[in-house]
Amino acid sequence: MKKVIKFMSWVGFRNLERPEPPYIIDKSELPKLHRAAYLGYDEKLRKLLSRKKNAIDSRDKNDRTPLHVACISGCPAVVALLIQFNCDLNARDKERTTALIRAVQSLNKR
Repeated sequence: MKKVIKFMSWVGFRNLERPEPPYIIDKSELPKLHRAAYLGYDEKLRKLLSRKKNAIDSRDKNDRTPLHVACISGCPAVVALLIQFNCDLNARDKERTTALIRAVQSLNKR
């Protein structure tokens, strides 16, 4: 877990009371789990995942997982929570990018 937190701080994640994500996503099109990850609602996400454990790697219409969306929005608590629930770290979206690539792309847009 320390390695994950160290990596997130190296990449530049900040937790400034749920800052506005630089990568624009239409929140109305996101499923509940993805929306909670995008907005940084880690407690709501924990409740959703405890009810539906197999939803950890669910996909939205752009084939993104909740981890992709959490990395885009820069929410380290949500990323850590998803990793604790054993999400797929190597999942790729429609553009064949991983969550790590999305985190770096979002960092460059800040």
